[in-house]
Amino acid sequence: MRPTVPRNYATTDQSTITQWWGLRGRLVPTVLLRSGLAFDVLSVARPLADFVLNHATFRSNAGPVIYRPDRDRTYFMVTPREIPRYGFGSKPGEIELMPSGSWILVPPARVSNMARAEWLVTPEHVGGTVAKFEIVRDVLSLVVKARATSPIP
Repeated sequence: MRPTVPRNYATTDQSTITQWWGLRGRLVPTVLLRSGLAFDVLSVARPLADFVLNHATFRSNAGPVIYRPDRDRTYFMVTPREIPRYGFGSKPGEIELMPSGSWILVPPARVSNMARAEWLVTPEHVGGTVAKFEIVRDVLSLVVKARATSPIP
């Protein structure tokens, strides 16, 4: 990653970052990642995302997942690819296929006065790898199809 502001404001220096993050309560770091080269992002409404997170196929092939309480959205980090622009048969706005180059706010960034972005699946938990797009797509499709035949909210 490269800083997007001059070096006197942003750094990749490990000791500086450790010092900043060590100022608990006095400084809340804001970290942005840009999608496109290392990962792409599927933004999913939280109720639908909960079913994906609990699905055995996703759990055995998980990637990092971020939750933003201010938007009630869950962000699945997936392998980069040309993502088709359709919502898997979901309701409008439930699944957003974020364009390459989108900025993603990651924990512990503050998203409102009282809330912060949080990891639902941490990068450490999955060994720093992202989920395969096809797996997340297939699980989302299964959940959407299941909802069409049963009362999933």
